[in-house]
Amino acid sequence: MTLPENPADNAGIKMAFRSWQSRFQSDPKPSPPLPYLLTPYRIADFKLPGLGKYTPEQLFFMAYGRLRCTKLTPESPVDLVNHNSHSSPQ
Repeated sequence: MTLPENPADNAGIKMAFRSWQSRFQSDPKPSPPLPYLLTPYRIADFKLPGLGKYTPEQLFFMAYGRLRCTKLTPESPVDLVNHNSHSSPQ
């Protein structure tokens, strides 16, 4: 039932990752800092506490996976099959 959506979902995350990579790699540190920027730092300079051991790529996919996290009730799988064209998070 979800087969038509699966390739579209995969293409979407692939496109999002490529876009993110492009933005991440083209983020040079300003030298000297430009006055209109709030900070002279690049995206790569920011690390969340406790997540410094992960690469930026790993964090991207962790964030994507978090979108699919949910707590399901016993009725949820039936409801998902009947009303949702996307794969179940389980």
